[in-house]
Amino acid sequence: NRNRPQFGDDEEYEHAKKNLNRYGKIRTLSKSEWEATSLYLVCAFQKCKNTWDANGKPVYEFDD
Repeated sequence: NRNRPQFGDDEEYEHAKKNLNRYGKIRTLSKSEWEATSLYLVCAFQKCKNTWDANGKPVYEFDD
């Protein structure tokens, strides 16, 4: 079925179903996908100091 979610169970998309009648068509992520994306963004945008070791490989130091 074309309208079935590609990933996750139906309850993963409850937030989208609530708005479906209002907008007619919704493209969104499941709750699990949103959580994973949020976690990634929190880590990806932390301030970090990068330097290089003796072999030229990057060394990342995160501020706590």
